[in-house]
Amino acid sequence: MKGAGRSLVITAVAFVALVCAPTAFADTTTFEGRFVCEDRGVQLPLAGARVELFAQKEAVSFAPILDPIATTLNGAIELAVPDYVRFSSAITDSDGGWSFTVPQTDPNLSFFIAVFLDDGAGRTVSQFPSGDPIGTLTGTNENDTALQDYHTQVFGGGACPIWLGLERAVSDYRQLTGTDVPFGGVDVQYGAPGPGVPFTDYTTIDWPTDYPAGPQPGSQVAVIHEFWHAIRNFSLGGRDAFLREISTLGPRGSDPCARTSPQEAFTEGWPEFWAGDYAPAPECPGVSTGDSSVEGMVAWTLREMAAGCPNPRRMVQVLLADGPRIHTLDDFRSALRDSCLAVPVDVGTVARFPVSPRVPGRLWVGSARAALAAARAQTSRLRGLLPGAERRALRNCPRLPCTGVIAAKVMPTLLEGDLAQQRLLIGTLAAQLAPGALRQDSGPLTRALLNRIDTTPGKLTSALARIGEQSFNTALSIAAPMARRDHSLATRRLLIALRADRAAFRMARRRGGRLPGAFPYGALGSGQTKRVPTIGDIGFGGFPDGMLITSQTAAAGATFGAAQSLGFPGTQPPYVCAAGPTVQSGAAVAPSCAGGPAGYVSSGTMARFTRTVTSVDVRVGTTEAVPGGFAAEVDAFDAAGNPVTQNAALVGSSTDGQNAGLAQTVQLTASSADPIAYIALFFNSYYQGSAQLLFNNLAYSAP
Repeated sequence: MKGAGRSLVITAVAFVALVCAPTAFADTTTFEGRFVCEDRGVQLPLAGARVELFAQKEAVSFAPILDPIATTLNGAIELAVPDYVRFSSAITDSDGGWSFTVPQTDPNLSFFIAVFLDDGAGRTVSQFPSGDPIGTLTGTNENDTALQDYHTQVFGGGACPIWLGLERAVSDYRQLTGTDVPFGGVDVQYGAPGPGVPFTDYTTIDWPTDYPAGPQPGSQVAVIHEFWHAIRNFSLGGRDAFLREISTLGPRGSDPCARTSPQEAFTEGWPEFWAGDYAPAPECPGVSTGDSSVEGMVAWTLREMAAGCPNPRRMVQVLLADGPRIHTLDDFRSALRDSCLAVPVDVGTVARFPVSPRVPGRLWVGSARAALAAARAQTSRLRGLLPGAERRALRNCPRLPCTGVIAAKVMPTLLEGDLAQQRLLIGTLAAQLAPGALRQDSGPLTRALLNRIDTTPGKLTSALARIGEQSFNTALSIAAPMARRDHSLATRRLLIALRADRAAFRMARRRGGRLPGAFPYGALGSGQTKRVPTIGDIGFGGFPDGMLITSQTAAAGATFGAAQSLGFPGTQPPYVCAAGPTVQSGAAVAPSCAGGPAGYVSSGTMARFTRTVTSVDVRVGTTEAVPGGFAAEVDAFDAAGNPVTQNAALVGSSTDGQNAGLAQTVQLTASSADPIAYIALFFNSYYQGSAQLLFNNLAYSAP
């Protein structure tokens, strides 16, 4: 739910900003671009994803109206937080392309693109425990020219190739059967707790963090395999029937040549056939190709049966019609009634892939801990805002219009609602990280575990939406009496916006789906975009080991060093050392220095951009893995040294299966009205030992 904690406060600024409407002109601007997924160095078109065009009006342009709450918002939540207005929505084409044409409006209006791993028809990839699709944003552009070309932008992160595999599986199914998926939507919960291999919980796919979409970049066979598990699960006649079925099976393995039981072999052999992931089967030494207790042999037999079918869709139709009575390959043969007789197939004609490796089962713990830390930090910031908001809410309205006073009076209610959302999110994440839950996650796939994983996203989304709806109900009850005597256009628009936000939360509560608020909507671990080629990217692969980095990267956009040497005007951040990084094996190593209790050290450095920027993402890690790991934090500051934003990721936690080296990407985003001039990169605590912060691929975009 990254961003969910700010949803009410940002919306408060947004509805105030709606008081002025843009004036349309006859000319138009076309916004166009293309998104691609990066799968282990291979770029693939991001086809079939939902892309939306938003306009933003900088709230600072409404200063006379915002004056009553400007001091409240300044600092922890910037005054220039924009008002978002969705102009249009579309689906990316087969090449990942998109295009929108809008009228040219006043010069204070700028536009950005949001793309989500969601097709608007029920297929989504979301970040557990969120129920919202994973999304990411572009930079902003004004509608002051005939064409704004965003060129090609890379949607980073491991979830994007999973989306492509899901879309490919659905497309293949439609082409094969001539019908849509029988159970409608397919949701992939990326980063869900589990044993380190994907698992399909009825029709929801639980996908481990960093598990590849397929054994080779672009192959996506692992996703297709899980999709066909969902088809088989649905054929059993309901989730309870599915749970009864899997309770009779052993733990999932990764050897298609292993002899298990006819029931278990059919459960795995069915998706193995449709995905085409045969290796090392059918070359299983000493195993007959007709052995129905070996999943690889079941898959091979299904291949031969498909070759003898008048149309292989018959196999799917029979499974869906008679699924509750089909548990083994022999059951399936009987249900087909000899309509698909096996025809020998040449081994050399079948594509074969290596089996994807299992990943550490607790990689998701790092992202959950980072999200928990972010939610706690946001709670602290909101609590700091509340006293000032409550004081300003005591103001009365001596003369009409009262728009600013009404906004000030409802602000404490919205802050309280936001705090309640944060407390719920913190409780949900803490429950996932509790020792008992972690023990359950590493054990067998029990009914209790699957029910917990399956129900958490829906419950969290519904409860967050309920809090939002109640908060806006209260805000409207406060605003309505004052608005009865204030009939100004500004106040009417304020009430319209309040009601619209309440309606959005109400819809999310009743129907599920995306929560209103900050971007990306509800994503705990959103994708990262890199614009090609108009984004700066600083790497250290061209420098010799041991070199101290200070101004050598200035031409690429940033210099490194101590706060004082960079001319940093603010208070030096804690845990940062008075030196720049050095190069080690093509990455930057932050210096370490004594700090905290005797025998303790810290590791960190600072960077100054040669021009202000609005987004930063950087790959971070550690030179050593230790129990518990390190929180690698990146803080951003404006040109005056004031904090702008921050984010962190857990790295090098040996207890969670993490290793030394670069491991996570930390992303920061700022508004164009308050851009980033400096960043600090550090482990956010003192520690004992010789580990140091690693970082590389410092990418940024400028306003």
